[in-house]
Amino acid sequence: MFDRALAPGGCLLLTDPCRPQGLEFAARLENSGWQVGLDMFSVALEAGPGGRGVAGTQGAPVTVALLTARRD
Repeated sequence: MFDRALAPGGCLLLTDPCRPQGLEFAARLENSGWQVGLDMFSVALEAGPGGRGVAGTQGAPVTVALLTARRD
């Protein structure tokens, strides 16, 4: 799917809340010939539209992975 969706030289950007499946997915991309980068960020959760959010999580720090991948 990514090969068809990206222009030649395009870059895939995905985020994940550091689940084990995210790392497995990154490894699969690498094994398929993609060059993969992985950066980790700590972000504070904020209420969504209309003030809705997960109860008790307002301002709580969450670690998020930013996965970048491109193919030559």
